[in-house]
Amino acid sequence: MPLISICIPTRNRANILRRTLESVVSQPEFSDSELFEIAVSDNCSDDETDAVVQEYSRRYPGRIVHSRNDSNIGFGNLLKALSLGTGDYLKLNNDTLVHRPGSLAALLEDVRQAKTGDVLFFPNGSAPRKEDRFLSDSLDDFVRDVSYWTTWSSAFGIWRNDRDECLRLFEEKCSSEMPHAYVLLHLVASGRRACTDNR
Repeated sequence: MPLISICIPTRNRANILRRTLESVVSQPEFSDSELFEIAVSDNCSDDETDAVVQEYSRRYPGRIVHSRNDSNIGFGNLLKALSLGTGDYLKLNNDTLVHRPGSLAALLEDVRQAKTGDVLFFPNGSAPRKEDRFLSDSLDDFVRDVSYWTTWSSAFGIWRNDRDECLRLFEEKCSSEMPHAYVLLHLVASGRRACTDNR
């Protein structure tokens, strides 16, 4: 079982998706260990997305989980991508997010140091609070510390132990444009500590 699943919802972005996948598989934390997997949910693409994912699946057998929806399910594809992951931590990742060298090492460090149940958040250096890492002990503190970046889907992730609850919340709010933000704020409001890595 991998420790971390990079969960990528995608639709009709084959060339960009290739860059994103390459930015993950080229890092030693992926290529030299089995701590990471990639889970791709293709939202009924009509471009070369399937071929791109199949290419990476052949290069990394057993390390790429892939599913293709029969129809476009909108924001429900975020839910689908998270449901495919088998890691202890399920990290949502936009298909346009290209990882910088060292990003997987930082993510791995955060997951290993966190207590299961902590909300991990990754605003990519954009949070108003400019420390590399910080804790927020309440919903008010968290919103003040990260501002509108709470809506950025690539900053979001959940523990597999919380997946059923989070997917239920996702399903309740799937008609909204940002169900991940609803789930994130719900988790922090429930009294969980928020650990933000702003690197």
